[in-house]
Amino acid sequence: MKKKYLYLLAILCCGVIYVSQCWSPSSYGLVLRQIGVEDTGIVFGEPRPIRSDEWGVVTPFTQATVNNDFERYNKTSFYGEDLRINYGLPIFDWGLLFKPSMWGYLILAPEYAYSLHWFVMLAAFIVGYALLFEKLGLGRAQALLLSVCLYFTGFTQFWWNEKGPIFAIFPWVVLVLLSRFSVAARLGLFYWLGTTWLLTNFYPPLIISLAFVGVLLVLALGRDWLTPLRLLPLMLASAAASITAVLYLKDYLLRSASTIYPGMRSMVGGSVPWQEWWTQFFPFATFDWRYESVITGQNICEVGVAGSAIILMVICFLNYQKLRDVVFERGTVRFSLIVLGVGYLLMTAWMLLPLPAWLGRLLLWNSVQPERMEYAAGFVLLMFVAILGKVVGVRVTTGRFAVYLVLVVSGWLLIKGDSFRFDAGTMLRLSNDLVVIPVLATVLFFNRRWRIDQYTILIIAAAISSTIVLFGFNPIQSSKSFFVRHDTNFIKELDSEVQGTLGSLVFSDMPGATLNGLGYASVSHVTPIPMLEFWRKKYSDMKEEDFLAIFNRYAHIRLIPEKAPRLLQADAIGVPMADFRRDWVEISVSTTGDAAPLWLQQSQKMSGEIFPDRSGVVQMISVFIGNGNNSSDGVLSLKVCGAAGCTDASRKLAESIDNAFLRFNLTSPISVEKDQPVRYEFYWEHGQKPVAFWTYPKVSGQVTIQVNGVPGSLVPRFRLRYNSDESLSAK
Repeated sequence: MKKKYLYLLAILCCGVIYVSQCWSPSSYGLVLRQIGVEDTGIVFGEPRPIRSDEWGVVTPFTQATVNNDFERYNKTSFYGEDLRINYGLPIFDWGLLFKPSMWGYLILAPEYAYSLHWFVMLAAFIVGYALLFEKLGLGRAQALLLSVCLYFTGFTQFWWNEKGPIFAIFPWVVLVLLSRFSVAARLGLFYWLGTTWLLTNFYPPLIISLAFVGVLLVLALGRDWLTPLRLLPLMLASAAASITAVLYLKDYLLRSASTIYPGMRSMVGGSVPWQEWWTQFFPFATFDWRYESVITGQNICEVGVAGSAIILMVICFLNYQKLRDVVFERGTVRFSLIVLGVGYLLMTAWMLLPLPAWLGRLLLWNSVQPERMEYAAGFVLLMFVAILGKVVGVRVTTGRFAVYLVLVVSGWLLIKGDSFRFDAGTMLRLSNDLVVIPVLATVLFFNRRWRIDQYTILIIAAAISSTIVLFGFNPIQSSKSFFVRHDTNFIKELDSEVQGTLGSLVFSDMPGATLNGLGYASVSHVTPIPMLEFWRKKYSDMKEEDFLAIFNRYAHIRLIPEKAPRLLQADAIGVPMADFRRDWVEISVSTTGDAAPLWLQQSQKMSGEIFPDRSGVVQMISVFIGNGNNSSDGVLSLKVCGAAGCTDASRKLAESIDNAFLRFNLTSPISVEKDQPVRYEFYWEHGQKPVAFWTYPKVSGQVTIQVNGVPGSLVPRFRLRYNSDESLSAK
């Protein structure tokens, strides 16, 4: 009992340290860098651009909820959307009862409440799965180490800062059914925790696959629920939790159900590449030390599975002489292994075999992409192996270690061998698979003194290995800068843009919902449910079929320098900037092609011609630049000449923003004619660190370029601001 309280005290102390520093696993530091914040609050590691679902959607929507005084409808948004969406947000309504990790927003400053939410998820994961492993018969230390192994798997880490709540709350939904409370108390807690699980992050593919795992655990460990007098109330409690979640998310679900994305999807089995399935046994095989995928066409998040080094260790070191006794001995252990084994085979079949959607519909798996089954399947396999290792035991010998070494190296070569072809530098970058070998050898060496049982030593080695390889993926990021107003050049630029658009913001160079998170009613945004009424008014002349094909979806709304809306990808829509600001015209370049920085030195002059597609008076010209992570200095000067004469402008590069448009207010406006050349010249002086112009493939010859008279094939990206107050406010 004393140890129990010591564990609780240790968790509390860790929580006080974590929350007092406002730590989080967020990659929002990317946004803070982009808006020019010097102290981004990154304590450890690097923010990950690939985790844009978090830093570009979830965190900005959390900021918007705070800015919106925790109300349901987003008054700060250009679209006024409903914030009751799939991502759980701290809205102060009756749903908050089922979001206990967000109760901190009731009494704490938002930066502390945000940190508290993530610490609760971390603690819930580690403790919850440890308790589940104890239910399977593991010792407390073994269970805790296995929980660490599961936490530091590719799937968990690569999706943690967005889908972490689904992973973390799940074990508690099952644990309450396996507890010693009264039946009524267990049912009540199951209803509350089940609803909490659904509302904190509603993502059906993971929820459905983990619900199947929950059924397996009840069959294996909670067979007292299988009597009619208990099974019926359990089913009713499950239905009540589902109905509560549906009632809360009713508007979101009704609007999403008929969408093209994500609503109208029916999955078939078999889309998991063999290399990904393989990494359940070789957990680091699909990525390198830089967390880059080695599988062509798939990013790092897509190739992570819930695989642990302990699985191959148990296969190699298992005491097979005793395995026969377990197989033929009737009892709880054998029954649990059969249940978990059959469940794992079914999930594996869905991941690897081309099964039709109608077959998956029997278990609702037609709503589960096979790749999203990898976490649940990996967890089941880990439980199966954990029970075997505990009950059967292991035998660590020199011969078995040699077999293990050969298998690890062979698995490494099988997947990554073609990538490095024995180039030393590449081999080192791809060597993360081999970490398990020296770690296991080291703990076995020291165990001659420690005298810990061999199975626990294997789990220790697996936990250390996975921690070494995966600890660095998610940063430790202070959230102190998330919910405050920043006085940077970038923010000043945004403020000046808002003044010209009657309170709304028409700005194309910030992704996701980040601008709304910063407090702006931005046209560029993320709409979790389609804003069909808004877009119908805007594009009433579109054919209904074409209209729905573009707008009937969850979408990142992006402003593009084109004349008609178009679908950019499954979850992104491009709408013409000119439909919201007639005074801004962007000269078309191919931003989908390969871009390259053109660094302008003091001895160089960059010049060329622009052929505008509109006549009028231009008062401002912007060009897309990079300033070397805010290091460029000196003055960048511009000279512009049209048929009626010339004008000029200059900007101090210390005022510029990296990877953004640099605006030049012309000394005097210049008249331009449609399709007639406007000549430009740029030169840089009075500085030590140069500036780069981002250049892109040409489109229809609207821009030309020369550097010291030498023509170039890639051209800068320009935006012209005409002398007009006409803009379209569309709230």
